[in-house]
This record gives sequence, C-alpha cells and structure tokens, in this order.
Amino acid sequence: MASNSNTLSMLHGEKEDCFEAVKMISHKGWNIVRIIQVLVSTVSLVMLPMLIFHFKRRRLMFHINLLVLVVNVILLYVMDCVDTLAIQLRYLFLYLFYRDPCELLTEVPLGIAIRLPSYMYMVAFTLVHCAITAERAWATIFAKRYEKVGCFFGIASTIFVWTLTFVVSFLIVYTALLDKQKFSKPMVYLSLTTTINMHYLIYLHYFLMFLVIMTSILDYVVIVQNRRYRKKNQANYSLSLSYQLRENVVTMKLILPLDISFTIFFSIYLIAGTYLRLTMGSLSANDYMCLYEMVNTLFPFHTVVTLFIYMRYVKAQEITREVDIQPFNCHKELYFKHLQNQWS
Repeated sequence: MASNSNTLSMLHGEKEDCFEAVKMISHKGWNIVRIIQVLVSTVSLVMLPMLIFHFKRRRLMFHINLLVLVVNVILLYVMDCVDTLAIQLRYLFLYLFYRDPCELLTEVPLGIAIRLPSYMYMVAFTLVHCAITAERAWATIFAKRYEKVGCFFGIASTIFVWTLTFVVSFLIVYTALLDKQKFSKPMVYLSLTTTINMHYLIYLHYFLMFLVIMTSILDYVVIVQNRRYRKKNQANYSLSLSYQLRENVVTMKLILPLDISFTIFFSIYLIAGTYLRLTMGSLSANDYMCLYEMVNTLFPFHTVVTLFIYMRYVKAQEITREVDIQPFNCHKELYFKHLQNQWS
C-alpha cells in the first residue's frame, strides 16, 4: 500500500511539473526573451567570420601568445552563442509543435549539458581576460626581449584557464545534484542553481567581479606604463623595443574598452541576479525564471557589443597604418642616427 501511494504521489508530482512547463513555454514575456536571444546570438555568429576576414585582410600583427588567447575568446563567443541558440530554439520548437505537456520537460543529463556552458562561459571569459592582461604586462616589463619569447605563456594560460573552468563546472554540477528532490526527475526549468549551492554561486560571482575590476585597473596601469617607456625610448632608441611598446599600446587600447564593457555588463548581471534571489519568495517559479532569462540576455548583448568594438578597432588600425608611414621614416632616421653616435 505504501509503495502504491508513493507511486501515485510521484505521478501526481510529474503531472504538476508538466502543467508548470506549459505555463513556462507559453509565457509571452519569456517567448519575447527567447526571440531576442536567438536574434542577438545569430547576429554574433554572423559577425564573427566577418571579423576574422577583416583581421586576415588587413594583416594585423600580434604576438603569438596574444593570438592564442584571442582564439580562446573567439571560441568562448561561439560556445555561448551556439548554446543560447540550442536552448531557445528548442523551446520555440516545442512551443509550436508539442502535443503532450510532459514533452516539455527536460531530462537531467540533457538539461545539464545545455545549461552548463553558460556557467563555463562566465568563468572562462573572466579568466581569459585576466590572462590577456597578464600577457601584456609581461610584454611591457620584458619588452626588449619579448619578441624572442615563444608561445609558452599563451599555451600555459589556456591550459590553466580551461582546467580551472572544468573544475569549477564540476563543482557546480556536483553541488546541484545534491538536491535529490529537484534532480531525481525531469527538469521543468533549465537551472543548476539550488538552495544547496546558491550561496556558493553568489560567492563565485563576487570573486569573478573582483577579478574583472582588478583586470580593468591593471589594463589602465599597463597603458600608462607603456606610454612612459615609449617616451624614455625616444632618448635611447631601440627598434625592437619601439616595435614592442607600440604593439603594447595598440593592443591595450583594444583590451581596456572590452574589459570596461564586460565590467559594466557583468555588474548589471550580478546586481540583477542578487536582487532576484532576494525577492525569489515573492515571485512564482515561472516569473522568477522568466526574469532570470531576461538577465541572462545581457551576455549575448555583451558579445555583440565587444564584436562591434573589434570591428571598429580593425578599421581604425587600417587608418593608423596609412598615417604611420611618415613616423616609420622617422624611426628609420633615429635608428641610423643612434648607430652613427655609437660608431663615433
């Protein structure tokens, strides 16, 4: 008798989840958010090959370590856009063609597989930006001999970033699965946040926020330091040092706006997410998750903004290269003048 009552209660609970999923899939505000995320992610995926084409056509030269890290950034953009499209297109397809309400539920392995990349993106993107800043700081401190350095820093940073990202992702999944009540049955909402790991995720957000702010500050310090080194280099001219310092300044002019934009978007995301968690008790699960998806829309918008900055940067560099023809001749004269002074 007890087993029969447990079975009936489980079936009743599953039916309730199915009806809750119907509310979720037919929520007008949520469907608007889904369409926006699909459009923005599609625009990002279209802009990425265009950006790569412009980089190759204009032959912008950067150090191999920086290129390795930039490849990581591009892969993260692709991962986030593809994951967003997979989630939202699936829901839009179900909204149009589902027959049984229980078809709207998501099996736990699939739910984890398509929701986890958003957590990975949040962690890895922050760490890659830290690595880029560290690489530029190293290029500034050891500017004289940095051109002879290989790709060790870029590869080592990539291994470190992804190892730490996978460790954090494993801990997120592990702590989420401790909630047996939520993950012992198909999922209504795609979320790995539970009452068990909610506080850990908040601490993770604050730590990443600290890293982003410190990275932006360090970017500014590196830019200022490069300008000082360039002024000193005019008195004691070195062609290789001048080239490296100029590359540092040009690169940091790109990285600083990207870090600032990420800081702004991530700050809004963190504040809004914290506010939603504080007011979670006064909202229905459906309204809460809809608002949370609206907050998650900040990341696709951030991708579009950063890609737009990249595009403007590439065009600006093409103009700069044309203007820099005359300064290059000045560098040449300074080099031979410095060489003549050494001979005399």
